[in-house]
Amino acid sequence: GDRVGGDTVHAARVQPRAQQARPRLRGLRRARAGVAALRRPAPAPVPVRGERPLGVYLHIPFCARKCAYCHFAIDPGRPEDARRERYLQALTREIAASRGGDADTLYFGGGTPSLLPPKSVARLLAAVRERYRLATDAKITLKTNPADLSPDSLSALLQSDINHLNLGIQSLDPHILIKIN
Repeated sequence: GDRVGGDTVHAARVQPRAQQARPRLRGLRRARAGVAALRRPAPAPVPVRGERPLGVYLHIPFCARKCAYCHFAIDPGRPEDARRERYLQALTREIAASRGGDADTLYFGGGTPSLLPPKSVARLLAAVRERYRLATDAKITLKTNPADLSPDSLSALLQSDINHLNLGIQSLDPHILIKIN
């Protein structure tokens, strides 16, 4: 734009000098600082004396469909591989950036975490173990829909150290299940 008395004129709009490029540059600097922070390795878990062990919750937002009673943040429909992978990468980065510490429980909730392939569950569990010191007797729970489990997937989940399954059974009455979707 043209300059008029220290201000810049943009097609019939005058932008005071104070509002020129500075906010954008500050935002850009902040964005670059944020990217640099993501590149730095996360600090090692810090044990805090006298604190009780943590419970770690991993939200897996995928469901076959949204139930009428559900108010959780979910992504209804079985996600395609690329979408699921993007979410898992983001969740892994969040785990790596967390404070860490001692933990005695890990809960895979959501949604329906049993929609994840067992190898993805194992990958998330490994990321948690890198950041948190899970107790040797930690309760590691996966919320499941019984319809998602096969003998092979169940065997693979048990090999990945899942030691509790939360069976998502809202009702055993088929008429009620239809009503609640």
